[in-house]
Amino acid sequence: MGRGSGQASDHAHRINYLYQAIHTLHCTKGSTDLCRSYASLLKKVASKSQTRLSRTIKRSFCKKCDMFLIPGATALLIVDDSVVDKPSPAEVVTDGKNSIDQTSSAEDTEMVPAIRIVCAECGASTIL
Repeated sequence: MGRGSGQASDHAHRINYLYQAIHTLHCTKGSTDLCRSYASLLKKVASKSQTRLSRTIKRSFCKKCDMFLIPGATALLIVDDSVVDKPSPAEVVTDGKNSIDQTSSAEDTEMVPAIRIVCAECGASTIL
């Protein structure tokens, strides 16, 4: 039996409900154990239904211990001194019918500081 549009939306609704429940529980009661179990359930539902989680949802949980990461409460934000080279997008010049890509040179690269999120429970870090 294939995955119909009704099943996919049911899974998406369940994932959305669990995410909102985790956020509400953590903000109001601070129940970390229940939030962790809901986070692992959310990941299981997404993997079983083959639904991709958005980046914001993926980044809001610790990959090691499933803790809901809130900066200042359960996670630390660290701005590293080492910077990451971020190339600027290539400029596209159009002259009538043809488009010419002008690649950016080394002088056009933008230096961006690396930001790490460190879990307060297990110490696992993720670079953004």
